[in-house]
Amino acid sequence: LSRLFTLMAQPPRWILLVLAAAAGLVAATETQRQPCLADATAELRVPQGVRLRLMRRDWLSHRLVTAVAKILLEEQLRYDVDVADAGSILPYNDYAFLARETFDANFEIWPKGKQEFFERWVDAASPCPSADCAAFVGSHPVAQRSGMYVPDYITRGHPEMEFYTHLRSTTALQGYSELAAKGNPEGDTAGVCKPGSADVWAGCKNYTWRPEYCENEPSSCSAQLLKADSSHDQGVLEQLIRNNELNISVVYLGEEKLEELVWNSYAEGKPFLFYYYGPSPGILGLTSDRFHAVKFPPPSGAACGSNSASPDGTLRCELKMQSLQKVISPKMAASKDAMHFAEAFALEEKDYEQLFESWATSDQSLEGAHELAACRWLRSVGPDRWGAWIRYSKMVPFEPEMSGCWLSIYYQAGLFLLCVLLYVNGSRCCRCNIDSNATDQYFDNIKAAKTTLRSLVMERPFSRAPTRATTQVERAGLAPLEELSEKMRTRARTKVGFITHMLAKMKAPVVQVKIALHSGSMSFMSYSRNMESFLQPDGYCNSYLQDASSTFRTEITTKRALLFYLISSSINKSILVAAALSLVAGAVGTFLHLYRINLEQNKEVDPHSLEWFEGSAVALTQTISDFKFLPVFLIGLFVSRECTRWLQWIDASFIVQGRIHDIALALAGAFPSTNDPKLGAEQRGTQYRFYRYLNVLHYLVYFGLDPRIGSDAWTVCQELSTVGLLTEEESRKLHASHPKMRDTMLAWISVLWHAEVHAGTVRPDMDTVFLKTLMELRGMAATPLCIDDIRPPSIINVMLRVVTGILLFMVLFGYPLNTHVNQTCMQWWAILQTFLFTICYVGMLSVMGALAKNPLHPHADCINIDVLLCDCENMIFHAIRASYEPLELPVLLSSQCSLRSVPVETQEEVPPSAPCGPSKSEIQFQSSSRKRETEITHSL
Repeated sequence: LSRLFTLMAQPPRWILLVLAAAAGLVAATETQRQPCLADATAELRVPQGVRLRLMRRDWLSHRLVTAVAKILLEEQLRYDVDVADAGSILPYNDYAFLARETFDANFEIWPKGKQEFFERWVDAASPCPSADCAAFVGSHPVAQRSGMYVPDYITRGHPEMEFYTHLRSTTALQGYSELAAKGNPEGDTAGVCKPGSADVWAGCKNYTWRPEYCENEPSSCSAQLLKADSSHDQGVLEQLIRNNELNISVVYLGEEKLEELVWNSYAEGKPFLFYYYGPSPGILGLTSDRFHAVKFPPPSGAACGSNSASPDGTLRCELKMQSLQKVISPKMAASKDAMHFAEAFALEEKDYEQLFESWATSDQSLEGAHELAACRWLRSVGPDRWGAWIRYSKMVPFEPEMSGCWLSIYYQAGLFLLCVLLYVNGSRCCRCNIDSNATDQYFDNIKAAKTTLRSLVMERPFSRAPTRATTQVERAGLAPLEELSEKMRTRARTKVGFITHMLAKMKAPVVQVKIALHSGSMSFMSYSRNMESFLQPDGYCNSYLQDASSTFRTEITTKRALLFYLISSSINKSILVAAALSLVAGAVGTFLHLYRINLEQNKEVDPHSLEWFEGSAVALTQTISDFKFLPVFLIGLFVSRECTRWLQWIDASFIVQGRIHDIALALAGAFPSTNDPKLGAEQRGTQYRFYRYLNVLHYLVYFGLDPRIGSDAWTVCQELSTVGLLTEEESRKLHASHPKMRDTMLAWISVLWHAEVHAGTVRPDMDTVFLKTLMELRGMAATPLCIDDIRPPSIINVMLRVVTGILLFMVLFGYPLNTHVNQTCMQWWAILQTFLFTICYVGMLSVMGALAKNPLHPHADCINIDVLLCDCENMIFHAIRASYEPLELPVLLSSQCSLRSVPVETQEEVPPSAPCGPSKSEIQFQSSSRKRETEITHSL
């Protein structure tokens, strides 16, 4: 207890400090809570939400003017205002700091000697050349008065002492030398006398500047001009002294020392020169009328020279008198209420006098004494004086909230972003790899489920050929084919959409063409051709040839297939886009609903805004109605044109197939001796060569178009060699002709035909028909590759998308305006109408995009040219072999064996009773055929 009483009687020092600080904080808070101007109307106004930073200089008039502006901006216009001292920033740099928005306003700039910096950083009569420019908002009707001054008792009875010429008098200069003041570092805020400074002036030492002509005789410049700060009218008086050759030095003293020295000298009646300015409250009670300015030559053109911020300038005359300026930053200029205040805010001479008087009668020891003096003045003059400076135009704010109808906007915006993410990333995130085994099972199920009349008619009969063992050659050829198949799958395999993948799992036939293209499945390249198989009896043909794994095009025969196609095609993205845009329209509708409510709340302040809102809805609706024609016309034109071009591509594919069929028919009847025991084997060998060349030509028509075929010429030639359609030598020669491999194949067919005509093997009357058909085939074979270039001009396509985009943009605002419902936050009619409208336009643009792609593109409305290749090979095979009969060799051939196979690799004796093996005579015929084929190859 004794310790507690001791502690209470003599508390530690830190407790007293804490209590004092708390008391000061409470007092400051209470002071801050009390506004200067009690205005009930202003207190109800909504804060502007803008923070302004006012620049404040150290002289009194500037501090009072800044305090007046702060009070009015804070309390009447509801801005957040900070006041910051300029500190070490030189006065002529004020414009630059305002332009860069370091400060937002300086309501009292003394422009004398700063014209160069004003033109560089401020937009006034002419735009400033800088990237950032401050705004000049006018001047106070008070002129800046600054320069060289003398006491009034010097000029009393001697008017000549008011002119600078008297300073050339030795007697006068001796009088101004009596003070012998010494410079002070506090008077050199500009750093012009600081050793080592980049801005140091020549002749400036010990914070005293002397002209260069005084350096040799310091006593000649003993007369002194007293100046508080080197930054005040920087360099102006120094230039006037130097260029008028006055023997005067300038001493920088600091504000307090200058005032003390001036007051004492005036009290003693001493002569002195000093820098003074106005408007000013005077110097320690000495009013401004006690001092007279020393006049220099008036400004009179180029002879007066030009001003600079250092003594090196050529100025020798008075600068033009200017009023005190007001300059604000771009940020403050953008706020209309602050801009109006800055333009209207203007203090007169009387106002300055009253402000100085208010300051003089205030307790200057208090913190914030300048604001107290400014507040007293504002209260004394009342709104009659400053009311015109205030214009509050900020209405009830229209701001987002976390409640009410704003939540509907947030929900719709979230769903919109979800749609955007699905649209942008869904194609990547929701794609699945295609497994080879799953693909094979899928196509097996599709083949087993063929139910359409066309599929049943086109189905080849089941092979009834006797089962035979796989030969060693066939077994050896399986490995390259499997490797080739895997290469084609790897080359063409891409990920399919999740919906397509699920439909494939469901064994839906509607995606079979797309799965074939994505998986790289191609039956045409899945088996090997050889002469042995080509010459097999008909019973073996059905097991030799292959059908395509899918149909040529997607078949939509049921409503279910229609639905599956809709969700798996590119149209599903159009649905997603339409849904996203309808959500945007819904959010816009809710936003406009809230905005309409806000306009009704501010109807008193702005009675015409609601009328404008209603009129805009009617005008925008009419604009949409008038604008619809052009997009509809262009979309219809483009869709029709792209559809025609797409069908031309299909037609070209069928025409190529038809011309190859025509050549096959011509070849079927052009060789009359295919069943002749002596010439049959040779002619059949030539026909087999035509068979290979026609299939290669058909395959090369789609080279560079189908992703399964690829675009590498060497790879294509090697793969054709792997499946037996080219020999190794032919593959190398064909690759050497790239990029004219297709034309080279046509030339080979032509040369082979002419060789047979010259040899008398084929009937000459077929020559004209064959060559005409071959030439027609040449023209059509180039069409699928070149038809991509046959498209409408790009400028029309761009124009279509631009006008359609404009229309959709107007719809996003027009429909919510036209279908506005006051009772609900969610604007359901706007969502529904926008969805139905955009699904039509976006859907047609999607159709255009799909049709513009190559039909072999896996993401377009694709076809499977594997069907054409397999079907065409089937036709060539049967057409060329139409006249074949079992080729009996009367002398060398056994009675039980016909020519079914002539493998080159077999060199051993075969028993005559072998049911389907080769004999020596067959081998001889085969060798003859090979010899003839080699001769033709060399001729090519």
